Amino acid sequence: MRSTEPIALQKTRPQALRFPATHPSGVRTSYRKLQRKTRTMNHKLSIDEFDALEQVSLLGKHGKPSVCVNRNAKKLSGIKLIAFRKDGSLELTEIGRQTLFIKQCIDGLRAIAKGEEVKLPNAIINFLSKKAHVQLNPETQQLEITQRGRECLEDIEQQQAG
Repeated sequence: MRSTEPIALQKTRPQALRFPATHPSGVRTSYRKLQRKTRTMNHKLSIDEFDALEQVSLLGKHGKPSVCVNRNAKKLSGIKLIAFRKDGSLELTEIGRQTLFIKQCIDGLRAIAKGEEVKLPNAIINFLSKKAHVQLNPETQQLEITQRGRECLEDIEQQQAG
């Protein structure tokens, strides 16, 4: 049925809520999904929670989780970093994999900045090289941090301090 009220008096929903949002990747998603994605990326995790994430990534399909994993499973599953399978075992979600990858990149960048000799996986070296945070020294054949990498580390330190 049509309303008999004039169009100006009819309640209309705001324009922003009528149409789905466009994610930066170009995919059209609903606002609720977009809010959920950004909400999970803003959580600060403790060292113990990162350790639990790494243990879940190394855990076999039917492996028994450690005490550390069990202690942190509720929070990590609540922020969608791990998920419970139908059989009760744990698995790392895509967001959890990205979080671990970023942590490994930051840890590798810090080690290179300190001058330590570290063995990093190829995926991390490729990522840091593409982002111009590290470069290969032609004389010593070792990775060294660039100015952009130093600035990135300074930004990370400021975010963690504040």
